[in-house]
Amino acid sequence: MMLSLTEAMSYVSDKLQVEELSHKLQHEKLLLLNEITRSFLERVPFNNIRTLSIPVEQRRKPSQEEIKMDGLSTHGGTCYTQNTFMHFLLKALGYSVHFVASQVMSPNDHVINVVQNVEKEGDRFLVEVGCGYPTFQAIPLNFKDESAIYRFSFNTFKFVRMDDDVIVCMHRHKGLQPEVHPNTKVQDDGWRKFYEFNLTPRDIGYFSQRMDHSYTVQGATPFLVSLRVIMFPGGKAACIKNATLLIEGDDNGLHPVSLNGIDEIKAAILKHYPQMEESKIDAALITLKSVLEEK
Repeated sequence: MMLSLTEAMSYVSDKLQVEELSHKLQHEKLLLLNEITRSFLERVPFNNIRTLSIPVEQRRKPSQEEIKMDGLSTHGGTCYTQNTFMHFLLKALGYSVHFVASQVMSPNDHVINVVQNVEKEGDRFLVEVGCGYPTFQAIPLNFKDESAIYRFSFNTFKFVRMDDDVIVCMHRHKGLQPEVHPNTKVQDDGWRKFYEFNLTPRDIGYFSQRMDHSYTVQGATPFLVSLRVIMFPGGKAACIKNATLLIEGDDNGLHPVSLNGIDEIKAAILKHYPQMEESKIDAALITLKSVLEEK
């Protein structure tokens, strides 16, 4: 997938509503990177509606063109869609960006981006827009042992360096607990491992086999059998998890509202994520209905 500079500039200005783009691209590249990251999370939902809308026997990982379409339309997607689109968006804008492999549940099941040489030669920043736990800025990776502690929305997190190449993301937050490997333990101080990643640069083809697995093998991820939609308008979470709407309050906690039936779920999706395509919502909810009826 390729984005032209014109497409990228138009998207960032019109869809992400970032101002003074040309000036920032020339003179304030880190500020711009942070604004793109936050605005994307505020406007483009992490969700699995496309996946659920496809009959099980026809499922596959999205194509490059589908990723581009779902990014430009702000329909969004899961980690592979979100972070792949962000990769090519930043590349079109002239950033030095590469994919790195990450593990949440199993090796290479998560795709993220590292951007380098932003303010000075050799600096590195994590850009993560492909999960439901927000990282509202580019995270500097040139720390020695541990990063600063970050607090965004309901999420409190930090990064711990294991060696020169491997970094672990640790979470401690209110409410929505990440779906991680079942052997992951909560430490005495409340921190728990969410994912780890290796800084070795990878191309998109490196993830092909694992992503095929994630989109086609039942049980590989919860996103094949369970509805997930989350966005952060104004920096506050609005999340749907199956038949529960979770709205972030002023206390940064997630407050649940039960949705009674498919019609209420659809109404909530259209209200909180109005850019979503109604036909895909309807198809996804047919799948969800059958899953809920089995429980």
